[in-house]
Amino acid sequence: LAINYCTKFIHLFENDNNPKQNLEDNRTLISDIYEICGNIYSHCNEKIIAYNCYRKSLSCLEKPFLICHKDIKRIKKSIFNMYHSKRAV
Repeated sequence: LAINYCTKFIHLFENDNNPKQNLEDNRTLISDIYEICGNIYSHCNEKIIAYNCYRKSLSCLEKPFLICHKDIKRIKKSIFNMYHSKRAV
């Protein structure tokens, strides 16, 4: 259920009249939503989808003039933990 809300929220931003402006103004928010999606997919052992969500989250934070080192470190740690967990694929 949570993943549905997150993806609907992302689609609202992507399908808005001026998505580029929305993405520019709300990069950290969009990054957080992608990270939440990644966490949910990782918890469900959907590692490829989780990884893609984490990458999208990082790409939002690595844009010029918006380098959030603490957030980037947290997301990279999530990727590391996901691939080094003991759960079977």
